[in-house]
Amino acid sequence: MRNHQKRNNPHPCGLSAIETLLGAIILAVSALAITVAFNPMNEWERSKTDQRNLNELNALAKIFTLDYGTPPDRYLTELNTHGLTKSRLLMTPYGGYYQFETTLQAVINPQAPTAR
Repeated sequence: MRNHQKRNNPHPCGLSAIETLLGAIILAVSALAITVAFNPMNEWERSKTDQRNLNELNALAKIFTLDYGTPPDRYLTELNTHGLTKSRLLMTPYGGYYQFETTLQAVINPQAPTAR
């Protein structure tokens, strides 16, 4: 019979702790880079959603003014009372609530970022 001896394998299988840690760090940095790269896209989407909401709410405010002879209240709750919106307070994509500005006769978003 042959004598089978254990040989020290010069090419061990598996990863060392250092290699595993480096892999995790590379994945974390990649995830962070992807998040930062797509952040402007999220801001763009939020801006487009806000503009779409403002256009719709301004149209509803005009309908309300024509139907009832007065503009809606500051927080647009009368639009909901009269069945023009689904919720009482209308939240913006930036937080806060849309408001009707009587001097402008338009719906505004006080939380929207200002142009630089």
